[in-house]
Amino acid sequence: IGLAPKENFQSNSYNYNNYGWYFYCHTGGLYSQNGDDNRNYYGTGLKSGQIIEVKYDKENERIRYLIDGVDCSAEPAFNNINNQKLDLYPAFDLTGLNESFQLIIE
Repeated sequence: IGLAPKENFQSNSYNYNNYGWYFYCHTGGLYSQNGDDNRNYYGTGLKSGQIIEVKYDKENERIRYLIDGVDCSAEPAFNNINNQKLDLYPAFDLTGLNESFQLIIE
């Protein structure tokens, strides 16, 4: 679950390591177009029913994740993410059977 630019996003392909910045719910790790490959962040995978929030600070170019309302880390998950000033949009990859989520935009 994360954010990605529209440009080059592949709707019928995996994007987690090519286009955007993502939190991997299975492990709590991070993936990104900048080379993050399951980088340790949260330390554990999410359980069914947990709520993940994605917070994008466009001015400071940072992404943070909150689980059940609690910040995952004292540090942002990603810094200096958008030096091209692209618009970012909610993005996700579902890779297993019986996976689901509910998107709420506030």
